[in-house]
Amino acid sequence: MLCIVLSRRDIREFDQLITFYSRDQGKIEVLARGIKKILSKNSASLAPGNVVEAEIIAGKENYILGGVELWQSFNEHRHNLQSRLFLQWSLSFASVFCAKELPDAMMFKLLYRWLKFLNRSASPTILAADHFARRVLELSGFDPNHDKKITNHKSLYTFAIYHAEKHLGDWGNMLIIY
Repeated sequence: MLCIVLSRRDIREFDQLITFYSRDQGKIEVLARGIKKILSKNSASLAPGNVVEAEIIAGKENYILGGVELWQSFNEHRHNLQSRLFLQWSLSFASVFCAKELPDAMMFKLLYRWLKFLNRSASPTILAADHFARRVLELSGFDPNHDKKITNHKSLYTFAIYHAEKHLGDWGNMLIIY
């Protein structure tokens, strides 16, 4: 299935828990065994922000990664610190607001288009991140567009914090001034 890699977490010496967002299954956590071994072929393909074709096998307790093939890599943002910060923030923001195993083709499309935008953009702006945050919130069932109190970045951030019940990084503080 076609997936966007949202995050990777170490759980054992050689294993990691990979969080994917797929069009078919939504957000799903998959155990990748032996991914940190030096001879692992799949490790480079599973960088956050990559679009991969993943073979996911249902195990007893959790899903297990059978194989992975890189479908599309967005490498341009890796050379720009600002784009990398926005990429990391946007994937964690989307991960907070996406429910597990609840497929949403519109969310997948939004994430894919955002990755393409970050890949093309020389320096993403807070205004673009605000738009992305509004769309993620809207697709998650919260509608910041109907709340008349949301007039600027700070009020949108407060709205997101209130509904997330988790700490979210303030994307307004990511702007690097040269």
